[in-house]
Amino acid sequence: MKKVLIVTSEYPTESRQNDVPWLIEQVTNFNKIGFDTTVYRIPNESILKKIKAAITLRKLIKKRRFSFIHCHWGYNTIIAYNSTIPIITTFHGSDLQGDVKEDGSPTIKGYIIIFLSRISTLLSYHNIFVSSRLARSVPKKVLNKKNTIIPMGYDSKLFKPINKGVARDMLKLDQKKKYILFAGNYSKSVKGYSLAIKVINSLDKSYELIKLDYASHKAMATYMNASDVLLMTSYHEGAPVIVKEALACNLPVISTDVGDVKELIKYVPGSYVSKKRDPKKIANMITRSIEIGSTNVGSKIMRNYTAKKLNDRVLGIYLDTLQNNWKSND
Repeated sequence: MKKVLIVTSEYPTESRQNDVPWLIEQVTNFNKIGFDTTVYRIPNESILKKIKAAITLRKLIKKRRFSFIHCHWGYNTIIAYNSTIPIITTFHGSDLQGDVKEDGSPTIKGYIIIFLSRISTLLSYHNIFVSSRLARSVPKKVLNKKNTIIPMGYDSKLFKPINKGVARDMLKLDQKKKYILFAGNYSKSVKGYSLAIKVINSLDKSYELIKLDYASHKAMATYMNASDVLLMTSYHEGAPVIVKEALACNLPVISTDVGDVKELIKYVPGSYVSKKRDPKKIANMITRSIEIGSTNVGSKIMRNYTAKKLNDRVLGIYLDTLQNNWKSND
């Protein structure tokens, strides 16, 4: 049985039980097919906790004979790097784009994160970028390495269309209201929630904004089916899974120009991307989208982005890494 170490900054804790469901599904899937997977979380709460976690991680790597390491978020590769065990790194967006303030300007921490993650692209045996936009942001030297674009997939068993009236009854929502579901956790600065407020203030009282913070995956699926449009106002994203989940539920998407959203909604009627952070323009897109109404185009296109299909592509990289590492050690 091949031992794999997953190093990540996000994984469910007692206070955040709904974090990264796509990663949980990926780990579960690989365990089912014969991998012995160990998940190690490096906390973001404080520098002291991060240092302690890094020391423990180094000891773990020396103690266990892992076949390879898969780091999620580029800066973790710096901590996990060693000269003997190959590392696969998945870059999710915030690592190569950095943290931002409420106004969207980069923080000092953000610059440090970007710097470390760019170094990680050179240290990693195989780089996985969740979008082509993210891949274009790395040093040119990285182009000579193994690079693959694989977004994170969505749970196709959970995110699928159900009747809007039924979903609203389940949530006790008004059947006549026009509901705009805010995309992501509004407490995160990068999500640009202040723009969403300006957008809703540009619309009449028949519209209502639904904001959720670290909601359960099951609840999100119901809210998506109960809503009229998903609104994403982020300053930047890697490849937001929430957009794939929404489209899988046939929920139209209105978004700022981030991540791979433009590619995903290209052929979906009633879904638009705004290049400018103009609340009135975005509000007009919402009214136009609701006038068009929902179609089943989104759910058909999203069949190519299920967790099963995209996890199979990651599995291919795992097998390639094992094969090449075995040859080099032979």
